[in-house]
Amino acid sequence: MRTFLMSCVALLAIAAAATGPARAQSNSEQLFYTLDGTLTGGSNTYYQPSEITQGGITWQVTGNTTMNPWRIGGKNLNAVDRDVYCEGSLDETITKVNLDFGDAANITVNSVTMIVASDAAFNNVIESKSVNFSTNSNVDVTPGTGIEWTDAYYKFVFNVSVGSSNKFVQLKSIKFYYDPNTSSSATPEPEPATAQQHKLDSIPADWTVKVAGVTQTLQTYDGGNPKMRWLEINETESVKLIPPDSVKNRVKSVCIVKIDDFKSMPLTMEALTAGTIVVNSPKSGMQYTLNGGAKTAMNATTTIDVAAGDKVAFYGNGTSITSYYNTKIAGGTAQVKVYGNIMSLVDEENFATATTLSDNAFQSLFDGNATLTDASELLLPATTLANNCYQYMFYGCSALTTAPKLPATTLTGNCYYRMFFNCSNLSSVTCLATDITATSCLSNWLHGVSATGTFTAATETEWPTGANGIPEGWTRVNH
Repeated sequence: MRTFLMSCVALLAIAAAATGPARAQSNSEQLFYTLDGTLTGGSNTYYQPSEITQGGITWQVTGNTTMNPWRIGGKNLNAVDRDVYCEGSLDETITKVNLDFGDAANITVNSVTMIVASDAAFNNVIESKSVNFSTNSNVDVTPGTGIEWTDAYYKFVFNVSVGSSNKFVQLKSIKFYYDPNTSSSATPEPEPATAQQHKLDSIPADWTVKVAGVTQTLQTYDGGNPKMRWLEINETESVKLIPPDSVKNRVKSVCIVKIDDFKSMPLTMEALTAGTIVVNSPKSGMQYTLNGGAKTAMNATTTIDVAAGDKVAFYGNGTSITSYYNTKIAGGTAQVKVYGNIMSLVDEENFATATTLSDNAFQSLFDGNATLTDASELLLPATTLANNCYQYMFYGCSALTTAPKLPATTLTGNCYYRMFFNCSNLSSVTCLATDITATSCLSNWLHGVSATGTFTAATETEWPTGANGIPEGWTRVNH
């Protein structure tokens, strides 16, 4: 089994400085990070925290984050605190924080306080600063004399009073600035590569990597926030991250930790073009999220409108759904790729460790989906299969080019029966089965695929040639 590495780099893209500062800005001061209150969050309540992740930092926002801008407030409040705070530190020496406020009608903002701490529990306070609040204003907050905000956590406390109906103050953004001329950040040294594939976390698109002396571009598979980028490399080669010149002095560190590929990511469809994703006959309790938002139950036929880059994640309902027979994620008008762990349809909460399949578990799940182009990073983790479990799964997926890896060693009755039937552009399959004797397990499974392709197989397995084995014209590669 391949190991996977994650490279976590504390880096956020440089952007233009905010307008209207209350303090003269240094010529070298630059924007380090923005908490953007115009992006939709997941809670429309005023009294419960809403978890927001932006740029790799998770925040808790007590307010309505489904509105644009976010709303901090509520009703029947008498000098009540509403908090906005980060759960991860900003890995830089921050020289200025700018708060952008909007409207605040029929609500009294008694005070706004910014707390800077060295720990996530805010027990070790570095500094507490009063913010001069006024509506529709930009307010700067800077460190006191001799105080540094380095690798710190930030909390913003709104103390408000309001009557019997919901009222609010709008929070447009909170921006954090730093001075690159005084930054202690250093460019990381090259890290050794010990796996076939690297997962690079929080690397912007303008980065490159150098593998075996050759500079290459990162491939993107974004299953959420922060973005995840992948690069294929050989086990013996070394890899160096190369930031663009504009930010290379701001790279804080590179850390390498072992992870599993996509086990903790739910089954996800990413739209490559704008359009719709359609699910026919979803099981009762089947759910989806759009771009990490709230889970939404599906009806008899569910049509999801998507823009290019949108991500739709799919879930079951607890562990009550064990078979998706007759359910079809049948496409729509958006061209899509699919990745993540298919077991999120079976075990909503614990899918990262779920491996048990029932008969007909995912039979025909993508049957007839003519807009699905890539399933190379779809994880099918079960190594013990069930009868008919993947039968007809990608039947007629005419745009599909790459199949998911099939790790099971022993096949069962009809498990791959017509699995890729008439996938006319399919040219890459990896199947590690060593026992392929079960009844009809491979019947016409690769009928009507591309005339040429690559088949990766376990070394010891003897495969027949043709639609019931390795297609004629394909090249076999031993795993």
